[in-house]
Amino acid sequence: MYLKKKILAIIPARGGSKGIKLKNLKKINNLTLIEHVKKNCLDKLGNLIDCSIVSTDNYKILKHSKSIGLDAPFLRSKKLSGDFVDINLVIADALIKAEKIFKKNFDIIILIEPTCPLRNFVNIKKMIKKLIKSTLHGVWIISKIDNKFNPLKQLQLKNNKITFFSKNGAKIFARQQLGQTFIRNGEGYAIKKKFFLKKKNIYSKKIGYIISNEPAISIDTMSDIKYCEKLLKKNDR
Repeated sequence: MYLKKKILAIIPARGGSKGIKLKNLKKINNLTLIEHVKKNCLDKLGNLIDCSIVSTDNYKILKHSKSIGLDAPFLRSKKLSGDFVDINLVIADALIKAEKIFKKNFDIIILIEPTCPLRNFVNIKKMIKKLIKSTLHGVWIISKIDNKFNPLKQLQLKNNKITFFSKNGAKIFARQQLGQTFIRNGEGYAIKKKFFLKKKNIYSKKIGYIISNEPAISIDTMSDIKYCEKLLKKNDR
């Protein structure tokens, strides 16, 4: 419990991945992506998190999660296992099952994706604290985007012709015209359960944020894994 609120952490870890087979079991610096969640986040948060649960559709991931001390008491149904499944449905499923299993009524839900092994647990704590002490519906951890990759500078190909991704892109001639943009980096999302049950969505117009200084890397390819390994070794994590 933290600031008198009961907190549930959900770790989504499906087995299917088009880029890397069983991605969540891949190792970076001798730890699987799921182990990074436990060692570098949950263990460091200690009693702040009341319960954590791994939501997976894969028996190998379930077995591995249990072997490292994480709760993984069920396999997701097939309807929650495809490439295009709404993460909000996964959260709702895990929440309902967790409250029955742990016999607790939670106040705050946090989502921790294993594909972001460079997360800083301090940001997770800040995220939760900000949510509890505000009237916000949720708080996300985000990262700044270099203006080289600003949406107004992005292009797309249509009928083998270059076009601007945004119709306003043609009006941009200097970086001074560009505002700062951000991305969801996967470090963490927090949502008040009461709001989530009402809307079945972690997004709201009343979403706060924590800006992370960690490299915004989400593991999708083997190149991402190698890059993360270099950064973790450099920072001795």
